[in-house]
Amino acid sequence: MIKNILPAAFILATNSIAWAENPAPIPKQNVIDVLNIDLNDDGRSDRVIMFETGEGRAAVEFYIRETENNTLVYSTTLDEPIWSGVMYGTIPSLDQNDAGSVLVKSQNIAIGRNRWEQVITVAYRNGALRIIGFTYSWHDTLSLNDSGKCDINYLSQKASLKLANNVEEWFEVEESAQPVESWTTYPIENICFTN
Repeated sequence: MIKNILPAAFILATNSIAWAENPAPIPKQNVIDVLNIDLNDDGRSDRVIMFETGEGRAAVEFYIRETENNTLVYSTTLDEPIWSGVMYGTIPSLDQNDAGSVLVKSQNIAIGRNRWEQVITVAYRNGALRIIGFTYSWHDTLSLNDSGKCDINYLSQKASLKLANNVEEWFEVEESAQPVESWTTYPIENICFTN
């Protein structure tokens, strides 16, 4: 995995993208992180770009490298729910796991009493980039009983909710691994925050 630190590396990170076929170029000052990764397991390096969209939000664009001309071509955008802060402990980032999936991370582990971490897992499945997992953990720094972790696996269509009492509940999930562009957070609210 090659992970570029921005904005200094932004020009190198984007100089092979076919912008004519893609959304308007992202201003380099808006770029938060770049991840070079083989998304579709064809042996070629694809690219994922995280950037600020304003008002404390971020989005992620995915680019797949074409076989014929070795050019990166826009594939899709994940634009919610990614919170973006400006100080340590609040800045989102990109990573990859051992299975080669993209981890879209956001967090607040620095401000206020309510701390949280979120990971959206994206992988190439059945010809499309799909959301295959969502993990959200939280804790209140002033109330030890207010903490927990919610983990949704869209491939197995199962979810778990573990609270401060260490009792873990399991649920069936109706939603399967949806394409990035059609994924909605509404089912997450029902699973993670109402049980």
